[in-house]
Amino acid sequence: MADESYKAIMDEDAYLSDYPGSVKFELKDHIAIITFGIPEGKKVAALSYDVFMSINVIFDKIAMDDQVWGIILTGEDRCFVAGADLSDKRMQSANFSGPDTLHKVR
Repeated sequence: MADESYKAIMDEDAYLSDYPGSVKFELKDHIAIITFGIPEGKKVAALSYDVFMSINVIFDKIAMDDQVWGIILTGEDRCFVAGADLSDKRMQSANFSGPDTLHKVR
């Protein structure tokens, strides 16, 4: 990953409970639960650069963990994810490879 802050998160052994972009993670009975929260100052959860990078880190860690048997993606409040956060300038200039991210989920 290009961003050093996300590389540091990936290098940690343990999962975090809160990731950048209001993404929460918990592991319960071999099931990974990823919850998209609504960031402060926003009306809905959206796919910002921080959310996208957090998902990538979580999926990378899950792919290396034989104790994770399934994944639940969910959202807080009234909306799962509204779509791309077009107000995040990093999303507008980033070159994301969507299929690579989706390939991580088997």
